Amino acid sequence: IDPTTPVNGTGTQASPLNGNTFNIQYGQPWKASTTYLLKRGTTFDVKYKLWIQANNVTLGAYGTGDRPIIRSSVDNCDKVLDMGHMSDITIQDLEIFSTANSTAIINFMYNVRCGVINCKIHDGEWGIRNMNSSGKFRVINCEVYNTGDDGCFIANMDSLEFGGTYIHNVNLKYFVDPSEKYAAGDGLQLGNIKNFYIHDNTIDHSGTGDKFCLLLNTDQVGFSGKGIIERNIFKRDQTGPSTTIFYSNFDDNSHTIIRYNKFVNADVAISNHSKNMQVYYNEFINIYGMAFDAASPAGSNSNVFNNTFYNVNTLVFGYGETVNFKNNIVYNCTGTAYVGGSNINPGYNCYYKISNYGITNTGAHSISADPKFNNVSTLDFSLQSSSPCINRGINVLGTYKDFAGSAQIGSAVDMGALEFGSVVTVPITIPPTTSGTGKGATFYSDCGLSGPSGTLV
Repeated sequence: IDPTTPVNGTGTQASPLNGNTFNIQYGQPWKASTTYLLKRGTTFDVKYKLWIQANNVTLGAYGTGDRPIIRSSVDNCDKVLDMGHMSDITIQDLEIFSTANSTAIINFMYNVRCGVINCKIHDGEWGIRNMNSSGKFRVINCEVYNTGDDGCFIANMDSLEFGGTYIHNVNLKYFVDPSEKYAAGDGLQLGNIKNFYIHDNTIDHSGTGDKFCLLLNTDQVGFSGKGIIERNIFKRDQTGPSTTIFYSNFDDNSHTIIRYNKFVNADVAISNHSKNMQVYYNEFINIYGMAFDAASPAGSNSNVFNNTFYNVNTLVFGYGETVNFKNNIVYNCTGTAYVGGSNINPGYNCYYKISNYGITNTGAHSISADPKFNNVSTLDFSLQSSSPCINRGINVLGTYKDFAGSAQIGSAVDMGALEFGSVVTVPITIPPTTSGTGKGATFYSDCGLSGPSGTLV
């Protein structure tokens, strides 16, 4: 498909379609088991939603140059791309956005084995929505931004892989009405996902109110969902109370692992309302409230092992669940370190610049000393050779890699997220905060929700 060609061809690279047959309301030129490729460097302007009602379809790109653009003027709260009830649909290598009132840029519902790969998706009420689908759904190597509500909303499915994606400038309705009732957009909201793998993403929810970078929730009693959340950067700020991960209502057997992540500039880093969470080898940086909000009831047993906490207010705020807090380095805790301490079991930790422990038992085999990071000013929390944290931990995880992907080095486990001698070959960096104003972006009406609408300038 080459939208710049004047004559509608046969659909080969030598004789491409010009796209007119796709730009028809409720048009169905799509054929099953077919690949449709837009020419790179071109812009395909569409007036109606692209409604793919065929199985085993790929929509992608050919040629050289920039991703082809699908620029939609769809209004009436419709979608730009809609693939309801189809199977094996892949959208890849495209830039897709709305200039009008699109409720979702890419929409799936009741689909089977679909994916969005290497796409730039922006200027819609939601970026990607998928509900009630089966088989694995994959979102890989995308950028999602300038959304009125959630960057992505995904719910009620068997299996999800969400990786390598940069989400930013979400919940832009905050600039019209900052109340959470109206501006309720998260970076990535997941509901009732049975198996999930969330990895290598940057989710920046700076500047747009009190919602979450990542929300995992269920409204089904006894729902069994579990997964791994690793190698992500979750970034917040202080526009109201802010949380990076809110994890709620999963059953006792979830045992979700949260490892190798950076949590930056949040009021609450992890708010855990499910049982038996495992938090290993993460870095918590500038947490103005609680690093770990242990909000599960008695009977839960969460483990917080081998993390580095830098500039935090409270390490653990306990309610009733047991929290085992071991092998961690805490550098500058400005508030009360442990709140609700009767069920908090610390040990083998390094504490430096602690304002108030909050409990008398700071843990057997713990030390109070400068951990001697290599360069605190650049947030390099690797250990100098003179660090007192080397070989001072306890092996609570068996054979396990550290924050940089290195296995245990030396005769014993070190404290903190990085083993001494571990090299971060591909450092995790924090992207700069975007303006958060949505300048130049079309703003979207509420699509049936109460509240004002308008254009951001």
